[in-house]
Amino acid sequence: MARIIFITQAVDTHDPALATAVDWIAEFAQHPSIQHMTVLALRAGTYTLPPAADVVVIRGRTRLGTLINFYREVFKRLRAADYFFIHMGGVYPLLLLPLKI
Repeated sequence: MARIIFITQAVDTHDPALATAVDWIAEFAQHPSIQHMTVLALRAGTYTLPPAADVVVIRGRTRLGTLINFYREVFKRLRAADYFFIHMGGVYPLLLLPLKI
């Protein structure tokens, strides 16, 4: 049973560009091999996800606040995570690079 940290910019079925992320998260979370999925997102709107998925909004008041929130949430879940899935790239692969084991 895998535990995944899914990183995306938005979890919102009404987002014009990223609405499909909600479908991806729901499909992943329902897969029999997934025990739990934590979604780290900059923003969250309207969505419905299975109980195996929870959404954590990491946006802070400033970019530094967002960065601190991102690392705080990653470190909380790092030991329990089996995989990271980064949706739409962005800076997240670079931010996770120092944590590569």
